[in-house]
Amino acid sequence: MQLTVQIPDDIAHRLIEAGGDLSRRALEGMALEGMALEGMALEGLALEGMALEGMALEGMALEGMALEGMALERMALERMALEDFKTGNLNKPDLRRLLGFGTRWQLDGLLKAHGVFEDYTLDDFERECQALKSLGF
Repeated sequence: MQLTVQIPDDIAHRLIEAGGDLSRRALEGMALEGMALEGMALEGLALEGMALEGMALEGMALEGMALEGMALERMALERMALEDFKTGNLNKPDLRRLLGFGTRWQLDGLLKAHGVFEDYTLDDFERECQALKSLGF
């Protein structure tokens, strides 16, 4: 079984420079290991050369490759992209483009759903307050 994840070339080159093997990183953080349900082990499942032996998933449609309605390709892409965003390898515009979101609100919803929040300090807040005051707010 093969999974294919589409990544724009310029973003892919930057991510490779930042952390090496994209096929391995696409699976990091998916936390699928040890999920055994209905006794269906997917031994030998591979994503571009990476074997995921002894993995079992509940409700996984082997033909459609869907896990609770989400394509595995999309899941791998989101996990990899979120990890790269958290480590600073991707900025918000690149993340939005990579994930195909038309608006920043869609991206903010995904980030919130995955518990990924931007660093926002008291200094940031005070700087914004000063900017608003200078604009007459």
